Amino acid sequence: MSQSLDAWMRFADAVSIMRKEFGQNLKKFDLSLMEYRTLARLEEVGPSPMVRIADELLMTRAGTTLLTDRLESRALVSRVRKPGDRRVIFITITAKGKRLLSRAKKSHDEIGTRKLNNLTEDEIRALLEIVEKLSGKTVNATPYPVK
Repeated sequence: MSQSLDAWMRFADAVSIMRKEFGQNLKKFDLSLMEYRTLARLEEVGPSPMVRIADELLMTRAGTTLLTDRLESRALVSRVRKPGDRRVIFITITAKGKRLLSRAKKSHDEIGTRKLNNLTEDEIRALLEIVEKLSGKTVNATPYPVK
C-alpha cells in the first residue's frame, strides 16, 4: 500500500472513531449526528431553504426531507413557505429545538475539545488546510477551542 493510501485509511479510521463517539454521545439527547448538524446550522444561519441545508451538509434532497420530517414531528424545526414563491420551503429551528441544541452542544463540544486538545494550534491549522485540500471547500474557523 502506498504511503498516501495508508495515510488516507488512517485518517478515515480516525474520522469513523470520532463520528461513533459523537453519535453515541448525541443518543443521550435523542439526536443523530445529522440531526444535530442540521439544528446547529439552522441556529448559525437562520431559516434556510431545504436545498441549501442539503447542499451544505452533503445530503440528498430526499434525505433532507426525511430528516426534516423527523425533526418537525418532534417540534424541533418547522417548515415555512417563502412568501411569493410557495415552491421554496425554508426550515427554521424552533425554541424547543434551540433548547435541545444548547444542551447537546455543551456535551458535544466537550468531546471535540477533549479529542483535539492534544493538538497544537499549528497542527489544528495544518489539519484545516488538509481538510480544505481534500474537500475542495474552505474551512472558515477552528471548530473547537484549543488548549
